[in-house]
Amino acid sequence: MTTSYHDPAPDRLLARPAAWIAGALPARVAPVVLSLLGLTAALAALAALLADARTAGGALIVVAALCDAVADASSRTRHGGFAAIVDGLADRYGDLCIIGAMAAWSHAHDGPAGTPAIALAALTGTMVLGYMSARVHASAGGATARTLFGGTGRDARLILAAAGVLTGQVYPSLIALALVTNIPVCVALVRLRARLAAG
Repeated sequence: MTTSYHDPAPDRLLARPAAWIAGALPARVAPVVLSLLGLTAALAALAALLADARTAGGALIVVAALCDAVADASSRTRHGGFAAIVDGLADRYGDLCIIGAMAAWSHAHDGPAGTPAIALAALTGTMVLGYMSARVHASAGGATARTLFGGTGRDARLILAAAGVLTGQVYPSLIALALVTNIPVCVALVRLRARLAAG
């Protein structure tokens, strides 16, 4: 599986449906359009959760994940250029919308006092994970990025977020997102230091 610069292990969960949809779309549908559709779905999920429409918000997060997976299923997105830049920016803004919406919903429904801190940890981990994967990809190659960050792809994180929203377990989902983003970054730093020291 090809690794994109901004997603260390893309589309593992949604690879098959994404490939089917990408193959069925007309060639004139550019990956940029799909990336922007994913961002639109994330913005709609934010609006839905702010309006206390939890089921709609969860469904829209799934739509955002699928749009991102379909965009990444296109080889044009994976080969850099403008489409890859737009895709990466759309992903980061989408993550901000979704995690912010989850934090707002949890706070409005008597979430623990630590909800803002956990949400900040989840958002920080998400952003740092994207930065780290991009740096490792650029300096050490996609194979190393997959080795260090395998299983932390954005589609898996969005499905985790959607599951938490749909079941009403938003706060535990935020904790899980904070863990699955920050821990791999810390582990990768240790492994990279050991690898560089040995090399």
